[in-house]
Amino acid sequence: MLEKRLEEARLRSTKLRKQITIGFLITIAVCSLILVSLSYFIFSTPKDVSVTVSIKMKPAEADIEKIRNEFKEILQQYKTELEPRLQAANIERWNQNAWFEINEQEKKAMLNFSNGDYPNALNNIQSLKAKSLAILEESEQIFKENMEKSSLFLAEDHYDGAKLHVEKALVVAPQSPEALVLQQDINKLQHILPLLSEAKAARAEHDL
Repeated sequence: MLEKRLEEARLRSTKLRKQITIGFLITIAVCSLILVSLSYFIFSTPKDVSVTVSIKMKPAEADIEKIRNEFKEILQQYKTELEPRLQAANIERWNQNAWFEINEQEKKAMLNFSNGDYPNALNNIQSLKAKSLAILEESEQIFKENMEKSSLFLAEDHYDGAKLHVEKALVVAPQSPEALVLQQDINKLQHILPLLSEAKAARAEHDL
């Protein structure tokens, strides 16, 4: 009788442990499911994103008029001063890339101005002015250097060197009176050199 009771108690204890284990496993499963669902909710919920919209403000009417006037002033300066100097410097012959860039920049400036895009038109005409001044400065430097070299060669009766450098100077300043006079002097040297050689030979014979 006692053994039967002990066996029943053992069975009840085993059954209770099974129930506790099953309950524990169910609790873990439910908790895991809750955690997974919560994680999905957190990551799938869109966050508030601060979006900054760049609004391009149109210039005020007074500013537009100021830009228009500045554009016209620079354009007039280019047409009356810079463009004639560029043509006189013969840019198209010795720097075709610069000549092309200058023409394209002028076209952009006029197109933007005619379309009412005055800020960009002003930027274009300012770039045109800067490019023109830079290329004119370069041409003046080329002229100066070659005139100096040509004069030195002429002083030493070196016809070929003098001729080469005066021609380079005339490329960037075809109508320069100074360069044209120097070229004439060099051409005279071409005719004088044979006479100088003969005189030198005669002196050498006389010394003998």
